[in-house]
Amino acid sequence: MPSSRPLKILTLDGGGLQALATLSSLTAVCRAIADHNGADRSPAPHELFDMIAGIGTRGWIALLLGRYRLDIMTATCVYMEIASKVDEMTDPRSARRNRPFKLDQDRLYTVVGEVFQRYGLDFGLLCNDRTKQEGDQASKCEYSFAAAAVPAIEDQPVTYQLLRSYNTKFDAAGPLLSGPDPATLQITDVFAATAAAKFFLEPYMVGDVTLFDENFPQSHPISSIALDEAIGLFGENVEISVLLNIGPGIPSDEDYQELDMMSLTPVSRLARRFSWSSSTGSVLKQKLLCIGLSRQEPGGKGDADRTSLSLSEMALQLEHQRREEIEARLEHMYGHGGRDRYQHLGPAYSAETASLNDVNALGQSRSQTAELKKRAVIEAQDMVARGHVWVDVVV
Repeated sequence: MPSSRPLKILTLDGGGLQALATLSSLTAVCRAIADHNGADRSPAPHELFDMIAGIGTRGWIALLLGRYRLDIMTATCVYMEIASKVDEMTDPRSARRNRPFKLDQDRLYTVVGEVFQRYGLDFGLLCNDRTKQEGDQASKCEYSFAAAAVPAIEDQPVTYQLLRSYNTKFDAAGPLLSGPDPATLQITDVFAATAAAKFFLEPYMVGDVTLFDENFPQSHPISSIALDEAIGLFGENVEISVLLNIGPGIPSDEDYQELDMMSLTPVSRLARRFSWSSSTGSVLKQKLLCIGLSRQEPGGKGDADRTSLSLSEMALQLEHQRREEIEARLEHMYGHGGRDRYQHLGPAYSAETASLNDVNALGQSRSQTAELKKRAVIEAQDMVARGHVWVDVVV
């Protein structure tokens, strides 16, 4: 473990092509920490957290903040440029409604390469002494990774590959999730792999493993994955003082339906007008039930009630269940007070049209965005004031 201090872990939920709400909440946390400690500037996330992990496009953010040690403003600029240039909505000649994915993978490669070159960022995933930037003396973050989903086979659960920015073979204290050798990956490969998801980017192969998130808008247990990683690296007795999870919220059913329609050909859209078999989304609903929502809980809804819920409502229930599971794990590890080591920030549902592409949606719901930012500031201030996030470096 880095020195003898307890670990602080930051995890970033997925949720479509949206990261601005997550970055806004994280900004509020850093400002609240600065105010609480009487500092004259806000710390960057890499100065606060020992491990930063994300999935989907939040895998991009996790690496920008942890691997490249960017401040939040710079990471936001990098994300906004990439998100705006790879979305086919920006190309008036695009026939996106005739293609199953919104994003252009070749364009993603080109844009990521151009942006990283302009910002002077190394293309290798592996972080080593030669690629560390100047001014890293205050950095705590030695471990950052992006998680990528491996499609489930039949009734098996989804598995994950970890695209790590560090080596694990010499310092691992326990079993770790599989992942490719970071020395063999370029950042363009990583961005394509972690963002490969239904509606957004086509499946991507790393080595002989196909990576693809086929269960959108279902969230993923990134906090549990990060906790497993910490235990794998440092053993069962690892001390964790903070596990902060930030999410943009579950995409609305309207956003899901819009993405679904964008992926259809004209003939397929016409077929939707005719009733014949099960309704749209029934297969995904069954997958959601299989991975946990069908488990009976005291006072909970049964299978019959759950199948009447919308996709977004079911995804939100699953997310709440996962938060309860991570709190229970921490209580088992640390006893009384263990649950308080886990904190979540973020709205229940994402802003309107944000999951389609939050960069393009900025001007469409300013009042809603302003309200989410205000709420993020209040939640962050309250969390820090209660002592759940603290800083032990000079900021």
